[in-house]
Amino acid sequence: MNTQHLIPIRVVQNQTGLSMHLIRAWEKRYGAVSPERTDTQRRLYSEADVHRLNLLKGLVERGFSIGQIAKLTDDELERSLHEFERTVVTSRASLSEDCSDSITCVKDGLEAIERYDGDRLRDVLTEAMIGMSEIQLIQDVIVPLMNRVGASWQAGDIRVAQEHFASAVIRERLGSMLTRRIPSSNAPLMISTTPQGYHHEIGAMVVAIIGATQGWRTIFLGSDLPAEEIAAAARKLGACLVALSLTYPECSAHTSEELVRLSQYLKPEGSLVVGGIVSESARSFLRRNNVDVLDDIPHLIRFLQGFDTTGRRGS
Repeated sequence: MNTQHLIPIRVVQNQTGLSMHLIRAWEKRYGAVSPERTDTQRRLYSEADVHRLNLLKGLVERGFSIGQIAKLTDDELERSLHEFERTVVTSRASLSEDCSDSITCVKDGLEAIERYDGDRLRDVLTEAMIGMSEIQLIQDVIVPLMNRVGASWQAGDIRVAQEHFASAVIRERLGSMLTRRIPSSNAPLMISTTPQGYHHEIGAMVVAIIGATQGWRTIFLGSDLPAEEIAAAARKLGACLVALSLTYPECSAHTSEELVRLSQYLKPEGSLVVGGIVSESARSFLRRNNVDVLDDIPHLIRFLQGFDTTGRRGS
């Protein structure tokens, strides 16, 4: 085999921005590309493979499921990208009150929440989705918006009813984002929830959606679950990862200890990861006990890409 013009996977990773684990996952689960193999089974990719991976990445970033597009030809992928961009331009031109950037979207969303205007809040989210991927919408609009709502409630600038109203509309949008994804049946499984005493489930819903964008099967279990219930669900479902969302900086010693117990319940088949608002003392305690604590959505994406196609952590 002439390998003169073929590219090793580490170089492909740099040229596409996709992790090696994700490239292998797309190949094994979906047949997205078919690289050549050396006598020692090392993958080697052509320039056409790299081009195709970049097309797939572009569509996934715009909210398409890899399972839905992996079998399309390169021409079909390019047409899909062009059609998406054309639709964005057309839709933006037709909107009278466009969210031109994420800061404007957050501002408009807060004003809608203050007026209990559900239709306007939904319109703000829809306008933002036109020019953003799901990850961008979550990271740049939904998370900052809910952070502002929480801060405004703590400062006494909005009422509890307004915070609940905002949460209901955001849950509605996140729920629709969750249900429209059709994951591969052989993808690794992750469950997301919140531990006992933590009632705000939006963070756990966000984690489930981000996991789905990275090729995982995800199941959202709701909120406020004891460690033994989470562990039982993980064992029954065969989940290789449990993701918990915390929403209060005052993570108690009891909660921290319960999370460590949960981590031990899940081993050796499963792993536990925690994200959200975690105090430094709780963060240090969890990490000392081998519980992964994530800082933000990019950190979560890198973490998920560190697993292979069987759900095992890469070396």
